[in-house]
Amino acid sequence: MELLQLVKQRQSDRSYTQDKVDLETIKKCLEIAHLAPSSINSQPWRFIIVDDEQVRANLAKALQVELKGNTINKFAPTVPLFVAFCGEKDARRRSFDLGAAVNYFCLALAEQGLGSCIMGGMKEEEAVKALNIPEDYKLEIVVAVGYSTQETREKNRKNLDDLLFYNQFGNKAK
Repeated sequence: MELLQLVKQRQSDRSYTQDKVDLETIKKCLEIAHLAPSSINSQPWRFIIVDDEQVRANLAKALQVELKGNTINKFAPTVPLFVAFCGEKDARRRSFDLGAAVNYFCLALAEQGLGSCIMGGMKEEEAVKALNIPEDYKLEIVVAVGYSTQETREKNRKNLDDLLFYNQFGNKAK
């Protein structure tokens, strides 16, 4: 599939069938994720595939948090599989590196016909405990994975010309 089409297809899905997600497909997508660039080729990431019913339930509970009077990630208990992205705490550009890996992963999932949702809000201590993450690693992001029941939405983005400058901030497009 062409990259632009893949980017247009990938979206944050919050409703999934309960069909089992093939672990070999997830490993194939993680193979792509781990090819992402990282600062000084540090590759600080570790991936945790979460498909065990009890671990999923504990993680789903930790992912549901109050934010500005609303509960976010209410759909978490219905997610058939999660992948947690952890990074070495002392890695210099850990968040940037893991962000690149997460994006590669989500595009690979879309190419395989799987939906995903990047979930950053969480009760971190509960999530770390549920996943048994050692102290020298930080849980950065959890990605919900499954076969989406949602239609692909059209992207609503700001006009590129309003965001683009030449040579210095504020110099509008030529």
